[in-house]
Amino acid sequence: MSLVPGSEGRRIYFIVFVVLGIVAALYAQVLQADYVWDDVAFFTAASDLRTGDPWKAAVASVIAGTAYFRPLVMGTFIAEARLLDANPLYSHLVNLLLHLVNTLLVGMLAWRLARAKELKTATLPFFSAIAMLFYGLHPAMVEPVAWAAGRFDLMVTLFCLGALLLSVSNTWWGDGLCALFFFAAALSKEMAVTFGALLFLWLWALQAPALGLAFNLRGMWERKRLYGLVLAAGVAYLTMRAQYMPNMVSFDPVVAEQLGSWARRGAYVGLTLDFYLRTVAFPFLHMGPLHPFDPLLLDGPQTAWGWAVVATSAAWLVISAWRPTTIRLLLSAALIGLLPVLNFVPLAMVGNIGHERFLVLPLAFFVLAATLLLWRITSGIYGMANLPRWRVLTGCLTAIWLGVAALNVHVTVPLWKNELVFWHWAYRTHPDSPYAQFSLAAAAINAKRFDVLEEVMTKAEQMGVMPLRLTVPYGQYLAKKGQIQEGIDKIRLALQNEPQPHLYLQQESIPLEDAVVQRAGFNPWFVVYAYDAMAQMQLSLRQFDQALESERIAHFYERNNPRTMLTKSFALYGLGRVGEAEQTYQDAENLYLPRVVPEARRLRASFLEQLCGHESSQHNPTCRQPLSALKPASP
Repeated sequence: MSLVPGSEGRRIYFIVFVVLGIVAALYAQVLQADYVWDDVAFFTAASDLRTGDPWKAAVASVIAGTAYFRPLVMGTFIAEARLLDANPLYSHLVNLLLHLVNTLLVGMLAWRLARAKELKTATLPFFSAIAMLFYGLHPAMVEPVAWAAGRFDLMVTLFCLGALLLSVSNTWWGDGLCALFFFAAALSKEMAVTFGALLFLWLWALQAPALGLAFNLRGMWERKRLYGLVLAAGVAYLTMRAQYMPNMVSFDPVVAEQLGSWARRGAYVGLTLDFYLRTVAFPFLHMGPLHPFDPLLLDGPQTAWGWAVVATSAAWLVISAWRPTTIRLLLSAALIGLLPVLNFVPLAMVGNIGHERFLVLPLAFFVLAATLLLWRITSGIYGMANLPRWRVLTGCLTAIWLGVAALNVHVTVPLWKNELVFWHWAYRTHPDSPYAQFSLAAAAINAKRFDVLEEVMTKAEQMGVMPLRLTVPYGQYLAKKGQIQEGIDKIRLALQNEPQPHLYLQQESIPLEDAVVQRAGFNPWFVVYAYDAMAQMQLSLRQFDQALESERIAHFYERNNPRTMLTKSFALYGLGRVGEAEQTYQDAENLYLPRVVPEARRLRASFLEQLCGHESSQHNPTCRQPLSALKPASP
């Protein structure tokens, strides 16, 4: 933000401090939150970030079965996991700081825009403040801030907005840093693919939109150094990506098959855009982690509406290029910023049509356009009669929107407190969603809240048809009620329709230890969860051989999972293979987060007491020595 001498300088710094303080205060509760959703896979359930080659972990696909290449953000996760023991406090603090910086960058872009439009100097601080409030308090920002994995969107936005701010300098150092920031944005998330168009529209909006497209295309030649450096950065990124990530696109083949014709696919794109536009303008009624949409239920009216949205948006882009204004260009930039998430190729989003976090970058342009529109209404540029009344009305509506937004943020942030609270929120919002049912049931089991588990299972039974994957926590539910074998049967039923490459290896008599599953196009999380749950039930039945085999399969799909390794050690103890059990347990403990180790030791001690307290274990080598000899030393 340009320095302003005298009282105006003090005013802008004071206003920026107040706005950022308001945003920080509303989000302060996030610092008390635990890891939820994919954070659990990143930081606690697996150990990929904490062990092995850090570079290999950084350039690997973010989620198994996808082509998400985001090494810069993964590098921050790896640093947290290895230097700070994956403490959720620091993860959420980093995300909050990123949001505050992005809010500041929006204010700086608004300042630059206002100066380009020759607003009065006294107006500049308030123009920037309104843009920062719209952005910083928008409820759609809760998801990326409160969810550690939302950092992908926060960081790509940080570097894209920073690059746009640097682009106006027209100097060697400014152009070079702009290209470097774009390269960093591309290494943060694939949404940076639209940056070239955003850069062009931003510079066009700053200069003289009325001179038209041809004039500004000629202006690109005058900034050939900038565009050339950005192009070189893009080529460098694609070269690096091709080396580590051969697949360029991830998509949901099930949704693509369900949509079928291009007519339905086009309608799906329009409905996705409609979702994001409604979320930008009025995000207060449907906030949440899940926004389920079943392509099989896409009917005639929805298809017509989807195509109407597509046609209207395309017409808007054409009109903006033909008769450009600053507001039209900024809104066009927002639409283009949304292109990567509009399901042209259906994204793998577990049956959701979209997510709020995808708005982090496009929202900046919506906010700049809205702020400029408000200023023009209140300044009388549109020649409205009875201008004082319009000013009062506009001011009241803006204050009401910001007030409701702030209240929404205050209420929503605590819902990300932990897995149980989070998924209970999702379940209340979408009780028919199989994903919400499964996730809440799994969270209830981990939290030992069997009352919540029973509530989910009872309602699922009342629905008549239980989702197949939900039968795994249902089997765990039956096991808790003493129906252990019935629980194992339920899990086997759930696994029947899951891809299991290890079955092919067994048919070919290839040892699992001699093979590595190729995770491209295959995410094994559910198979691992199911086999580990079955192994724990088999332990309860003292079927130690079967439990060991179940964990051997789980280990094949995810080799560094401390939870499955812990269960495997229990099976080895049960079989009397003490040396192997001790080594396996120690390996598990080394993979666990330090704060989780005491719980692992408690589970081990409890298992050993139950094992050796059974009359059939009197000849088990594990129980021939004092249990104290099996207890690991305190850290």
